[in-house]
Amino acid sequence: VTATCSCVLTLDVVGTDTQAVCENTPITDITYTVGGDATNATVTGLPAGVTGTYAAGTFTISGTPTTTAGSPFNYTVTTVGCTPNLSLNGTITVNAVPASPTINTIAPTCAADGDSTITNYNAALTYNFTPVGPTAGAGGAISGMTLGTAYTVTAGNGSCTSVASASFTNLAMLVTPAVPTITTVAPTCTADGNSTIANYNAGFTYTFTPVGPTIEVGGAISGMTLGTSYTVIASNGACVSITSASFTNVAMLLTPITPTGSVTIQPNCTNLLGTIEVTAPVLNTNEEFVLVGPDPIGLIQTNSTDGVFSNLDAGDYTLHVNNLSSGCISNAISLTVNPAIVIPNFNLTKGCDGVDYLVSVESPNGNYTYNWFDSSGTQIGIGSQIVVTESDTYELQTSSGPCVASEFITIGNTFCFIPKGLSPNGDGLNDTWELSNLNIRQVKVFNRYGTEIYSKENYTNEWDGTSDKGKELPSATYYYVIWFSNGKSTTGWVYLNR
Repeated sequence: VTATCSCVLTLDVVGTDTQAVCENTPITDITYTVGGDATNATVTGLPAGVTGTYAAGTFTISGTPTTTAGSPFNYTVTTVGCTPNLSLNGTITVNAVPASPTINTIAPTCAADGDSTITNYNAALTYNFTPVGPTAGAGGAISGMTLGTAYTVTAGNGSCTSVASASFTNLAMLVTPAVPTITTVAPTCTADGNSTIANYNAGFTYTFTPVGPTIEVGGAISGMTLGTSYTVIASNGACVSITSASFTNVAMLLTPITPTGSVTIQPNCTNLLGTIEVTAPVLNTNEEFVLVGPDPIGLIQTNSTDGVFSNLDAGDYTLHVNNLSSGCISNAISLTVNPAIVIPNFNLTKGCDGVDYLVSVESPNGNYTYNWFDSSGTQIGIGSQIVVTESDTYELQTSSGPCVASEFITIGNTFCFIPKGLSPNGDGLNDTWELSNLNIRQVKVFNRYGTEIYSKENYTNEWDGTSDKGKELPSATYYYVIWFSNGKSTTGWVYLNR
């Protein structure tokens, strides 16, 4: 628009004389050309913070509006120095800037994530979040936030946008410890029951109800009163777990008392089996005595409630008390049933020992007692051998304790020397050299020249004056060497008389 007379007042940029800006936001400079007779220009109606200045033919309106009061502002620019002066009008509309959103962030709890709210929320405003995602709902509640992400928000009224809010973040719900899981071990015959927190965490604090127990390394629970029911909670300093299931430690199972007893009957020669009797304790309900001992095929177990075990073979036994309900057993005692004293069959040997005729026990036993009797019942000796001088039937009684066994032997000939001669003439007297009682292993006979003429092993009475070649030997003195079965030997002479 141009007014002409003697003055010039012209808007330099069309449209700049009508502006809408936000409070505290600079306007776009509005410039006018002032000329002709005009020496200056003035302006009225500007908002606070906006002023006009003249310099070298240009009048400039600039600044930052600081209030919305009175908006829109209709201003007038008028020349100075002209008659008449020229005026041009314009409008500056100052829009209010929304207040920066005020955020109230609630810390997370053990039951919920943290959350944030715009406390100065205005439903007429539009809220924009950085980064994008969340929205503001009724009452200013903010939804759609990613936990742990920092956000800012601005408020817009369609014309102006607020300063961004302070940064805010919603944190995840606090971690609540898991419910303590209890492993309870049943009592045994040697130990009370015990309990352990299976999911134990050394960083947690555990609180028991009723009070008393404590946690050991690894989650073992100590200090429990046997038979008392407990629960426990876990705390990480911020949150507390749900209460555990109830648990109880039960006392050690009842172990029976160690029995006492003895072998009341030991086997002997008349009773080959033994008896064991228990003297204590008196059995409780569901208890029994148990005897374990030898059997031809291994070990045999015998159970009894009266404590008497009969018909037992020899051997080592153990005795204990068994509780049939708990399965617990007492300490065991050891008892031995001795072997039965049975005198085994034995053999008697007889024969000469030098000039003595001996009757002996073959393989004598030093634990036995030996007594010898003749046929009239008269005791004639003791020990494992006896010298007899007469033909008779003899009895040997062998004893050990109350056990006695007898053996009889008949001796018909007690002749025990080496004859000095033989006369093989067929008269039935000394026809052979009789050595049958001497237990001879070998005989050798030599003539006076030292020539061997006869030899016989296991000799009894075979030599009748004939040589080994079957030739009758002449009457003469002959010489012999005899080896006895006991390892001894002897030499001498014998006269052959034809």
